[in-house]
Amino acid sequence: MRTSPRASSSSSRRSTKPRRRPTKIGLVAAPSSYDVVVVGGGVTGAGVARDLSLRGLSVLLLEKGDWGAGTSGASSWMIHGGPRYLEYDWDTTRLSCQDAGHIVSIARNLVYRVVFIIPVLPHDRNNIERMETAMEVYDRFQPLKHAHPHRRLTAEEAREAEPGLAPDVIGAVTMEEWGVDPHRLVFANVQDAMAHGARAMNHTRVTGLIRDAGKVIGVRYQGPDGAGSEARAQAVVNATGPWSPELGAMAGVDIELRPAKGIHLVYPHRISNFSISAESIDGRDLLMVAHAGFTLLGTTDDDFYGDLGSVEVQEDEVDYLLQAFERVFPSIRRYRAVRTTAGVRPTLYKWRGVPQARPPGAVHDRDPASARKRIRP
Repeated sequence: MRTSPRASSSSSRRSTKPRRRPTKIGLVAAPSSYDVVVVGGGVTGAGVARDLSLRGLSVLLLEKGDWGAGTSGASSWMIHGGPRYLEYDWDTTRLSCQDAGHIVSIARNLVYRVVFIIPVLPHDRNNIERMETAMEVYDRFQPLKHAHPHRRLTAEEAREAEPGLAPDVIGAVTMEEWGVDPHRLVFANVQDAMAHGARAMNHTRVTGLIRDAGKVIGVRYQGPDGAGSEARAQAVVNATGPWSPELGAMAGVDIELRPAKGIHLVYPHRISNFSISAESIDGRDLLMVAHAGFTLLGTTDDDFYGDLGSVEVQEDEVDYLLQAFERVFPSIRRYRAVRTTAGVRPTLYKWRGVPQARPPGAVHDRDPASARKRIRP
């Protein structure tokens, strides 16, 4: 016997298909005017954008590549306190430790302790007494960044802590710094800036500055889709690192930097549980930094006036690093680096600084609070 299904009313019929939702979402038009436009999405630009946003300013942050993909990402992955400046510039060491302390307090979940062993060999430039004196001075600044004081180690204690050290090590001192993933730190600043109202755009290149009677009043930029836009601002911050002269030229400002190339060798594991310092053939201090699950060995410091978008590692630079560490860690060449990193630091000429003359609307200031006072009287 054949039956037909019972008809059901439309009110009781249930469909197995999901409800269709609107496919078009209205886009919120981007504002064309801001208090500040920050150009450069490294740790400096992202930090400035966050700081200004927290102070209630409207901010546009522009980065031509990815967040932290330039100088910040090619670093040694440390927030160090500037011990190298102890010999001639205590103020820089103090400021470095203060800034490191602020980061540790704000983002304790992103940082971790990195303990260095600084070995001393018989013919080193600095003997063990001089190294300990330097560390005693550095200990005065360590509380600013919540770090522990140094310890002096005998040769036996140093080799017990790290058996891979050279047999002719005559002693060592320890030093504590903070490690950090720079990409996470940069992106955390970008996210917090956006959470406080900033607009952030990466893969967006500044193509020009808008000027009125010599005053910088905004920027022209090209987004990832190739479309051009403009943004007016009361101030434009140049946070582009080694690219600063390019943006400065658009504003009619001659920024003279010494672009310093630095490379690192990357090992896929910890070579030691401690980070180790070594003296290079030209007297520079090099670092083998033990991070969680990998090791960075670097860094070089060479003048670089080539294409900033194409920085390559040379064979002699690799040998320069390995030759230095063979003295204090003889087995270093037995370990295989899986890749390298290369970047350019925006260091200043030693005999001159950044010119003080700058067009109105262009901000170069260590203190965002003072910038806020100028923008909003």
